[in-house]
Amino acid sequence: MPTPDLELIDVRKSFGGVQAVDNVSLSVQRGEFVSLLGPSGCGKTTLMRMVAGLLKPTSGDILIRGERVNDHAPYQRDISLMFQNYALFPHKTSFENVAFGLKYRGVGLAERQRRVREALKLMRLPDIQDRYPHQLSGGQQQRVALARSLVVNPAVLLLDEPLSNLDKQLRVGMQVELKQIQEASGVTFIFVTHDQGEALAMSDRIVVMNAGKVLQLGSPREVYNEPLSRFVADFLGQSNFFEGHIERTEGSQLEFKTDRGLSFVGIPHSETVSPNGRMTLQIRAERVKLSSSQPRPAANSFKATLERSIYEGTYLIHQLRLEDGCVLTSTEPAGRHLPSKAGSQVWVAIDPEDCRLLVD
Repeated sequence: MPTPDLELIDVRKSFGGVQAVDNVSLSVQRGEFVSLLGPSGCGKTTLMRMVAGLLKPTSGDILIRGERVNDHAPYQRDISLMFQNYALFPHKTSFENVAFGLKYRGVGLAERQRRVREALKLMRLPDIQDRYPHQLSGGQQQRVALARSLVVNPAVLLLDEPLSNLDKQLRVGMQVELKQIQEASGVTFIFVTHDQGEALAMSDRIVVMNAGKVLQLGSPREVYNEPLSRFVADFLGQSNFFEGHIERTEGSQLEFKTDRGLSFVGIPHSETVSPNGRMTLQIRAERVKLSSSQPRPAANSFKATLERSIYEGTYLIHQLRLEDGCVLTSTEPAGRHLPSKAGSQVWVAIDPEDCRLLVD
């Protein structure tokens, strides 16, 4: 197996009595796009700053292409760092900004010019090399900063929430561009974000963190469809949760009973689920199906009152109250013609395959 571009081995960081990063181990192969995802204060930025050399780990090892770099200064590490605010030099042209790292490394003028032109072409910015940052749009500034980071051919590029300063429409467009640029360059990206949409759209793998720990590591589909904990399930997407226990087991299927007495039948058995003890049933909001009449088969179908509908353009968010008093959220395409008036009676149907049992 090839040497990973980045390897973290039991990395910890403490600030006084606060454990900011707690025994994190991670291996990232060449050309991967890996996102560190989690809420503010989860440890993702601290972890990135240790990789960058801006902080020293309390314990553990950081390896870049097999070389231990714990004691290396940032400029001694084969990395580039793209900041949230891009950190472009306002008094330098786009060309000079991109060329800065090459000049610092002693690359000759002719080679600098060639590599800067290639980098700007990769960013689809061949005609802005003489413009200053204040003459560029937000998206152009971001791509100049990205060109500056990539032109030095780093082993790893660290990106600290680089899309957070862009408006929503531009941010969505840049997600596609950033992934295309990463694939074209072949550089390993470590992307720090608290935005689940960004992580899901661009990543090869996602590291979900909270309270300094890695809670789950996997592909976007794995962490979204197969969360290992309630925190991961709740942080990614919109879900409904029911507390309760397994009422009975029949072969490869389970019956789950909520604390309010609602029963869900036909749930596939999982080796990770114990028949004893309390647990949580998770159902994604987009998996809750609504109809104006009771569906067939009637298993896992419940009568509900529509409390409100929120129009979001391409989809609707429905808040419903079941007969046992539980509130349920459903999302569906806005083109459907179901009752949307508060107080309307509807039927809710849940496919057993869309039910996931969580042990915490």
